[in-house]
Amino acid sequence: FEAANSEALRITSDGKVGVGTSSPDFESFGSNSGGIHIKEVGSSSSGVKLEQGTNRLHLMSSSTKNFIFGSTAHPLGISTNVTERLSITSAGNVGIGTGAPDSIFHVYKNDGTAYSATATDGQVNVGPTIYLENPANSNSTVGGQIVFGMRSTEEQARIVATGGSAPVLHFNTGDADRMTIKSTGV
Repeated sequence: FEAANSEALRITSDGKVGVGTSSPDFESFGSNSGGIHIKEVGSSSSGVKLEQGTNRLHLMSSSTKNFIFGSTAHPLGISTNVTERLSITSAGNVGIGTGAPDSIFHVYKNDGTAYSATATDGQVNVGPTIYLENPANSNSTVGGQIVFGMRSTEEQARIVATGGSAPVLHFNTGDADRMTIKSTGV
């Protein structure tokens, strides 16, 4: 398809659609090779704008960052299997499992399963669980940590878990270990 004697849109024989490019390309998954490749010529950014009336969703990329953003104050939701899984409000609150996060990070799961400290699977899927895993560390180095602090240049409080066959939980303040709980409970 041409506009002003210049190619504006191309549909290839294998079903690829290119806007602003004569060589549409994209990642193919299995036998599904459908997709649209949009290229903004003469600019450092490219993007897609989806519109419904005055509501717009923009997908774009610059030389330093990739963006997904809307032109309204509506939250951004990501769904799988027709169910919203992740929500980002216009205030910047992130919700996993909830479309109405109450704080900057809100994890929600409606689960009536009782926790058992002696379960062999660790019950990582009971209730809203945040699971920190570092499979590369099978020794006593950091397996995961939660850091509380204002800035990286100030002293911080940490909850640190070490890996290995006898994991240890450390509670640190002022960049010093204040309490340690070993796998024996001591």
